[in-house]
Amino acid sequence: MTWILASLLVITNAYAVPQQDGDAPAVVADQEGTDDDSLTPVQIEEVAALLRAGHLELARRTIDGFLVDRHVRTARKALAGGQVRNALEPLDAALRIDAEHVEALLLRARVALLAAPNDSSPAFFYDDAANFYERASRADYAANGKLGMVQYDCLLNSSIALRMANQGDKALEAARRANLLRDRLREQQAFDEVAGEQGPALERVWAEAAFGEYVAARNRGDEGTDLDRETQDKLELCTSRPADRVWALLQLSNLHQWAGRMEQSLDLAERALEFAPADLQAHARLAQLIGDNDAIAARYAQFRKTHPNEPIGWWYGGSALFTSGLDAYESGTLLPDRFREAEALFKSCLDLEPAYAQDCKNQICLCRAARGWCHLFGEDLVAAQGAFESMEAVQPRGMTVELAGRISSGVVGLSQVAGAHHALVLTGDLEAGVQACGIADTLRRYEPTDANLANNAGFVYRDTAVAFETAARSVRPGTDAADSAAFERLRRKAIELMDQSWEAYQRASALAPTDVRIVNDAGLIMLYYVRTDAREAERLLQQSVTNGEQQLQDLEDAGETDVVLVEALGDAYENLGLLHMTLLPDLDKAKQHLERSLELGPYPRGIILQRLRPILERMLAGETVDEAEFDGIVWLHAPGR
Repeated sequence: MTWILASLLVITNAYAVPQQDGDAPAVVADQEGTDDDSLTPVQIEEVAALLRAGHLELARRTIDGFLVDRHVRTARKALAGGQVRNALEPLDAALRIDAEHVEALLLRARVALLAAPNDSSPAFFYDDAANFYERASRADYAANGKLGMVQYDCLLNSSIALRMANQGDKALEAARRANLLRDRLREQQAFDEVAGEQGPALERVWAEAAFGEYVAARNRGDEGTDLDRETQDKLELCTSRPADRVWALLQLSNLHQWAGRMEQSLDLAERALEFAPADLQAHARLAQLIGDNDAIAARYAQFRKTHPNEPIGWWYGGSALFTSGLDAYESGTLLPDRFREAEALFKSCLDLEPAYAQDCKNQICLCRAARGWCHLFGEDLVAAQGAFESMEAVQPRGMTVELAGRISSGVVGLSQVAGAHHALVLTGDLEAGVQACGIADTLRRYEPTDANLANNAGFVYRDTAVAFETAARSVRPGTDAADSAAFERLRRKAIELMDQSWEAYQRASALAPTDVRIVNDAGLIMLYYVRTDAREAERLLQQSVTNGEQQLQDLEDAGETDVVLVEALGDAYENLGLLHMTLLPDLDKAKQHLERSLELGPYPRGIILQRLRPILERMLAGETVDEAEFDGIVWLHAPGR
């Protein structure tokens, strides 16, 4: 008895899953067993009885059977729970025990087929599935001595796996063999029609394999006439199966397109849409076959009459009008009303299907952006501004929506509108300057972390302030009360705008503290115009030259250059020189900074050579220079400062 029990322990432990140190021994929960490799009391007793009778090999085979069944149940449980990959290990364990176990082989093939689409190397799993289906077919035939439903199912699924593994010729051969076997089994009244209907339809699998080989033949330069006919036959059979009808019609349309039979291709797409007016693939194929956007728009105008509640009809109509308008825009024809019509269709689509909300809102924003650009290039700045700003009413951050490479965002559009107004400022149009300032300020507040927009706002405010100051100079105050009032109004407006420029430049320099140009510009505003905080001007300009020198050295070390950086650094040194000639007098520093500016260039610095250096030389010689000599370089007037 002791020997028998020892043998039983040796045999059962030989198949046990190794436990980590400290793991508790397996506990049998009930007579049905658990998911580990332990045997139930009933199974142990059965094996023990065989051992007591001296049937050692039979006992071992019995244990093998128990363990294989346990692994298969574990795998099925994982599959039922959607844990496909978790089924691999127990199935591989089962097949290590019994390499010919048909159920384990079939499950292992199915698991590979299910795992493939989500794997980084799907072809490996598809090939794996085909191999296991082949093994399962052979194992079943070896066990039963005849061909049956197992072989049919294996051929059918192997065709799918082989096609996905890019073995199209083998996939087509498997589908043809499955058809021959089905015919043979039907003759023998051995084909399970119910089971056949539950799995993938042979005609569909066959059609997919044949179509794949037809495409391969065409890509090789062959006509593929026989494969064309074979594919057509199988797809037409699929059209009688309701579940596959729309798919088959679309595939037939695709096949005819490959063969150059465009009229038939279009007719089949229309038929598919008749059966499934909401099918997205059918709509996509129809639009692709029609091609011309105006024709698509016309076709969907008809579709909406018969299917007014199908949101996809409104979507495709809007898309066709939008693309048509965009093509015209890119060719130089401005059609803002075309985009307005497209927008109306997208709105209707949104009303019918809230699930399309984000896509529809994005398209509506694009329609408004496109309309804005049409107005901008048509020189209607008011309409352009209105269109761009209206994007924000569609959705939060609506003005940032763009179509890369084709339609720039509303933010960019408004910047261009501001730029167009700004250009008019330079001709003396003060009202245009006010408009430019308002838009630039809106943009910098819309994108509060964008240093460039803050810098642009400062620049526009500065130029507009200068324009107002220039206008004030032109009406010099005198005895005429009206002139005096105009002078004061213009001068006050100039100072107000320059203060706003300073605020914007402060923000820009804080956002981009290492940008030499931006920080220099901020210091410039304080030095030339605001003139209330000389130390802040010095801090900013010194920050600019410190960063600029380091960046320039880094470029030189790398054997590179940057003319824009050199220019900005030279400007900062020029401004430091002026600072130390005026607000913070230090003539030695002034000379040093101006010389460094001239050394950097990169262009002849006329203001230094023609005005600042001559003045500095006189100052160095001990001459007292009147502040008025800097008039026209800096703002000498500062009422209330």
